[in-house]
Amino acid sequence: MVKAYETIAYPDGRIALIGRLPRSRLGPLEAMLRHLQTRWLEYSRFTHLLTKDEACWELMGAIAALFPRYDRPGEWGFEIEPLRQNPSEIESLFLLQMNGDQAAACRLIELNHFEPLPRPPQDEEEALDLAITPSDDVNADLLANLTAGLDDRFSEAWAAYTTLSAEELDRYLFTLNQLRRDPEERKQENLAQDYAAWKEENQETYREAMGMKFRRPED
Repeated sequence: MVKAYETIAYPDGRIALIGRLPRSRLGPLEAMLRHLQTRWLEYSRFTHLLTKDEACWELMGAIAALFPRYDRPGEWGFEIEPLRQNPSEIESLFLLQMNGDQAAACRLIELNHFEPLPRPPQDEEEALDLAITPSDDVNADLLANLTAGLDDRFSEAWAAYTTLSAEELDRYLFTLNQLRRDPEERKQENLAQDYAAWKEENQETYREAMGMKFRRPED
């Protein structure tokens, strides 16, 4: 289940609710977490040693400052000092989560994870005609797509890039592309999907209708 926010619980009973990052902050998050995890491995995965490293602790504070607060709209960041004596909480937030013997991404990465929506199928020849070779910078490519989607208004594209999460931008571009498609094409695609679903649920009827299932005449 995709999370909309993460709850940080403090020893004194307080909580902080943090939301997903704007898309523009994902790169800094990943870079800082990679450095933090490298240092953690150097400490042989002893999280309590990592919390005593002041440079690493400062880095955790910088990571925490990236996140918007749901419980305090307009504010950013959450306290980490009250968590310093709780290595397991620090580990699950910044390093990794353990479920039995299975390791999973840390909670700050999990919060920003999502499954991109599938893009509508295109005719192969048409797709080749419309294909644009991407650059080596996915962020620049995303900004270019947003700018084109917002009628070449870069300031609005930048505002979206620095405000909306990666999932929200994915959904925005998906819906924008759908709205720009030929309505008749969308209608035919929906009919094809409905037919495929009906065929899957009614395989016997379908096979009989297509002459793929023969019944022996009664004597």
